[in-house]
Amino acid sequence: MSGGESIYDVTMIGTLPPLKGISPYCAELAVLLSEHMRIEFLDFKRLYPERFYPGKTEEDDLYPVDITRSNITRRRLLDFCNPYTWFKAGFGMRGRVVHAQWWTGILAPVYLVVLTIARLRGKRVIITVHNVDPHENRLLLRLLNDCILPLGDEFIVHGDTCREKLTRKVKGKKKVHAVPHPPLQCSRDAGDDAVDAAETRNELGIDEGQPLILFFGNIRDYKGLDVLIKAMPQVIDSHPDARLLIAGQLWGDWEKYDRIIAEERIRENVITRLEFLPFRELEKLIVAADLAVFPFRHLDSASSSVVLAYSLGKTIVASDVGDLAEMRGDGIYLVRPDCPETLAGAIDTALRRNLDEGGTRPRGDAGSWEIDGTEVAHRHITAYRGSTAYPPHVTVT
Repeated sequence: MSGGESIYDVTMIGTLPPLKGISPYCAELAVLLSEHMRIEFLDFKRLYPERFYPGKTEEDDLYPVDITRSNITRRRLLDFCNPYTWFKAGFGMRGRVVHAQWWTGILAPVYLVVLTIARLRGKRVIITVHNVDPHENRLLLRLLNDCILPLGDEFIVHGDTCREKLTRKVKGKKKVHAVPHPPLQCSRDAGDDAVDAAETRNELGIDEGQPLILFFGNIRDYKGLDVLIKAMPQVIDSHPDARLLIAGQLWGDWEKYDRIIAEERIRENVITRLEFLPFRELEKLIVAADLAVFPFRHLDSASSSVVLAYSLGKTIVASDVGDLAEMRGDGIYLVRPDCPETLAGAIDTALRRNLDEGGTRPRGDAGSWEIDGTEVAHRHITAYRGSTAYPPHVTVT
């Protein structure tokens, strides 16, 4: 390293907008940490080819977080299809600590090279494990996922449930920190650009006072959309004009869901937007809805989709699984997974309460579940300081 080359407090590895991946999470975290330290962000200029990704890889540069600030240096270098960039990134990292965001086994070859080089260079490696086990229970994905763990000195997860699970996986030899998902910028952006819910409902053909239930995100088996569809007849019995809005990309065949809609005879109560939705379009749908439903069959980490909906003031009905079981706050209903009857009962209760109280919580009112951003930064710094090489000037006030 040349004498004039900057040394950063932390090198973060992940994705930033306009790429998808876990870009919103990374952007929020980088901004929070930049208040306290100098960050080199090692970004991807190209993720995996679409044949490895059942959804599509459209870019979305509309996420409302500005990362162009003095304490963040972005290096958009990594290319899944070019191993040269992996080695260049590994040998070029300038952070005293390396913090990798780990979320999909497909990227294992990239992370193996970059993190192995980091270890050989004497860097301390912190890995945020967003999914202790892959969503799809396939042997190859599990093996790829687990091959990254030995490269971490310490780990960060989003809740105590995942902390206990990962601690067992790494056999208690390495420390696992539980750090909740950071609050989202969108909940702090309600101002001149605030979304007009009435206008969006009008575009959807939904009348004022007509219940609108939202399911959004990539449509994957583990998310339990079929359970929600089967719950809708019971909901409609109590709320005949209720509508279910399904918004997101397909990770497979729509036919099985369409068949259940037909079998349950609720087609006129279902609205679909089966496509990638840029952030601002998705935000409109969330704000227009009465509640957001997340009927996961299984889940490890706190879902960014749940955090997003809750940050925008939505009532949440979700399965009592993984770190979601730790959610506390006004407007959160947790139910037994894979049970249409229980899910329908919670939706009915939530809709009735919304009607009685005249609407949703204010934007950004996250109850007791979502902690302060300064606390998120503090817990990360605590993990970083496990290294004696970590600079003492970094403080949290």
